[in-house]
Amino acid sequence: MATSINLVITPSPASICIGSSVNLTATGATTYTWSPATGLSATTGSVVSANPTSTTTSTVTGASGSCSTTSTVTVTVNPLPAAPVISQSVNVLTSTPALTYQWYLNSSPIPGATSQSYTISQTGTYEVCITDANGCSACSGPYNAIFTGMEDPLTQGTFTIYPNPNNGQFTLSFELGTEDNYMLELTDALGQVVYSESLPGFSGKYTRYFDLTQYGSGVYMITLRNTKDQSVKKVIVW
Repeated sequence: MATSINLVITPSPASICIGSSVNLTATGATTYTWSPATGLSATTGSVVSANPTSTTTSTVTGASGSCSTTSTVTVTVNPLPAAPVISQSVNVLTSTPALTYQWYLNSSPIPGATSQSYTISQTGTYEVCITDANGCSACSGPYNAIFTGMEDPLTQGTFTIYPNPNNGQFTLSFELGTEDNYMLELTDALGQVVYSESLPGFSGKYTRYFDLTQYGSGVYMITLRNTKDQSVKKVIVW
């Protein structure tokens, strides 16, 4: 008889990136036997670690006294994304497309640098690590970027934030000498956009007061871009 056992496996189904593992937990019985053994850390016990190299379906037999039943779980193995490639235009580094990004300078993560592009302010060795829609990650090779001294290619040094650091309240200003279609974005440390503004056919001086007190302290990034370049400034809210 098998009706008295409610055998449950969690998570089910499961998904991992190749080279990773997931713990499979069986409940509802007294003893458990897993098969096939390939890709499993053990063939008995309520919890086993699964690290198959390809998508695999495992079967567990749960027994309590004279009763037993079986259940299955499929572990989907996702490939790693291709390593991102970095390109440079003036002081802007750009990664090949992905879902999320984290930029590094000399092996240390850059706070707030979580967009596809990052504007450098110093010469150094940069890397970017990306994540795809399956949650799998890959990192670029080291990229030796040279800072040209033109930190602010769009506004030519007029991009200012005052005060900075601040308590969440500050004024942003810049002046654009070339009429173009611009986009202004303010993002938090997770890369989430908290403010955006389109500036079609804009030139001249721009000034705006911001109040970020509702979003809390942290590192924010303000990005101004057109179709060719972008200028990025860091805002520190304490």
